[in-house]
Amino acid sequence: MTTKRPRLNLEMIGVPLGAVLTLAENENINCVVCQQSPARVVYEGEVTSLSVSARRACKLEFPVQGSLYWKYEGETLQERRLRFEVYHSGGDS
Repeated sequence: MTTKRPRLNLEMIGVPLGAVLTLAENENINCVVCQQSPARVVYEGEVTSLSVSARRACKLEFPVQGSLYWKYEGETLQERRLRFEVYHSGGDS
């Protein structure tokens, strides 16, 4: 049985309010963090989730995991989350 992860909390992975996130596929596209938990961003003037903003930015018709699409300080939010989880669990990798 797989345990479902809690929603992404940007504060817990060191992403502050007002941080500019860039789209992994195109660094000219960005959004701004306006709420850390649950994660909300301003994209094209609208407050939305990471997933919805990623879908719009990439012009996709299907649901996506927004943390795979948005980057902060050179790494995707998913990479950052995994790094922080390993660090806080005392793991090596």
